[in-house]
Amino acid sequence: MDLAMREMVRMGRLIQKMISCTKTVILEQKESLIKDVEEMEETVDMLQNEILNYLSKIISENTLSESESVRLTGYMRIVHDLERIGDHCESSTLLGQNNMENKIQYSEKALVEIREAFEKIELIMDQTLVALENNDKDLALSVLSEENKMDDIEKVLRERHLERLKRGECNPVTAVTYVELIHTIERMTDNCKNIAESVIDDINHRLAGHYDTEGRALEYKMLKNIN
Repeated sequence: MDLAMREMVRMGRLIQKMISCTKTVILEQKESLIKDVEEMEETVDMLQNEILNYLSKIISENTLSESESVRLTGYMRIVHDLERIGDHCESSTLLGQNNMENKIQYSEKALVEIREAFEKIELIMDQTLVALENNDKDLALSVLSEENKMDDIEKVLRERHLERLKRGECNPVTAVTYVELIHTIERMTDNCKNIAESVIDDINHRLAGHYDTEGRALEYKMLKNIN
């Protein structure tokens, strides 16, 4: 499965570039990068298909141990989450394109907040890939902690933006896309959390799927109570 790991890391590094380009599209309204993001998304989709086909072949041709089954299941989950982050980048660039077409931009305060949100996902994405490549439990737990913080950040930023809207400090047309953009960035961190949890599964040699920030597996009843 070493080949799959190398390709997943390659896929992740490409997605990092997509996040960076998406940030520039939004903040600097650089329209030329939208095409670059679309082309990278096509490559990400291709890598997803190739990796999943490779993993499926391993399943069909080999008898796997329990730990190997946990790892392979995690890899499939990871590939899916990586691809979803790529999708989120592409959808975010469309929000930026919409602003450019309508000749509007977010307020200065909103732009500062958006930049901070992108810097947060860039940090989390980097930690996620290092945790994946090195099977690093401490970094995986850091990803879980940072993702929790992003949940709170999203709520705060949404409230700030609504207050600006009430005071007439921003264009009402951008209000919906701002909220959607921040939520999309938060969803990227959700995907990173899923990847980190798969790393922890692999280290523990069992499929728990969900963990708290201390690395304790969350049982089904606990998850039901949380929801």
